[in-house]
Amino acid sequence: MPAHRFRSSLTFGSLAALGALFSAACGSDGTTGSPGAGGAGAAGSAIAGSSGAPSASASGSAGSSTGSGGAGASGVSGGNAGGASAGGGGASGSAGAGGSAAASGGASGAAGSGGSGGAAPYNPCPTNGDACKIMPLGDSITDGCCGQNTVSMGASYRLQLFHLSLMNNKKLTFVGSHESGPATVDNVAFPKKQEGHSGWTIADGGGRDGLQDMVAGWLAATPPHIITLMIGTNDVDISLDLANAPKRLGTLIDTIATAAPKALIVVAQIVPSRKDDENKRDETYNAAIPALVKARADAGKHVILVDMYGAYTKHADYKTSLLANDLHPTDAGYATMADVWWAAVGNLLPAK
Repeated sequence: MPAHRFRSSLTFGSLAALGALFSAACGSDGTTGSPGAGGAGAAGSAIAGSSGAPSASASGSAGSSTGSGGAGASGVSGGNAGGASAGGGGASGSAGAGGSAAASGGASGAAGSGGSGGAAPYNPCPTNGDACKIMPLGDSITDGCCGQNTVSMGASYRLQLFHLSLMNNKKLTFVGSHESGPATVDNVAFPKKQEGHSGWTIADGGGRDGLQDMVAGWLAATPPHIITLMIGTNDVDISLDLANAPKRLGTLIDTIATAAPKALIVVAQIVPSRKDDENKRDETYNAAIPALVKARADAGKHVILVDMYGAYTKHADYKTSLLANDLHPTDAGYATMADVWWAAVGNLLPAK
């Protein structure tokens, strides 16, 4: 994204109707493996999965994200596999002491040998019948601003995420300071609120506005139960003090956790671009995020990690099938993102 606020286009073939998007974007049904039974181990991880949900997911989601688990040694899983102890599967699920990660392909999660069972995932959603409030927080990718006349223009991943909640009879709504998106999805009023800001960076810098100085006010004005945070694309795109970008992200996460201590923060490793040189910078930035998340989770903050980058790059043709331009997704790209978010939070949402 250039130094000015970039607005470009999203395309997705010749989609004729919203129904066609949903049938193409939801993916085939996957079988989520059961969590392993491993207990706490020596090198534990509190990072929760983005592709295998903390429990079963109705739709087959991307399996390239960081898996969840109780404390333990790191293992590897794939597909929609269950993670190892206490969580859902993903690209690098954590196993309980003596346990192994889930098998590739999503058939089942392997139990940790001799473990006592992991703790249930933290769930901030209401139990009184109200919908769970999600704040989509980020830049233009979250806003969905930069597209052509496609189904998800102005709705980003939020359209497909809301569709998944309807298909699974879950109660979800979005909150934020501004709104965009269609009037309805599946003949149900679409909650348009969101907190995506085109061209924004983690914090002010490089002539850009940043989330850091504004986020506490947004959280106070429209308190969420869950925050889906993906930010850093513009920092990487303009090479804004990249050595300190992870530190800025850590500070932002701390600010969110302080302002909304009971909310669950779901932090995403950013999606790739079409440019190979930029992707190398993306990978460096993304590689620092798991440790940031783990340190804060180990300190008792409600924060988990999902891997959007891997969910894209597992597709050999992602530069054309999932990206409409250098930075912004196609409808299929947004649907892929929604699947990753869903796998992390779908099972936490209250039933209708």
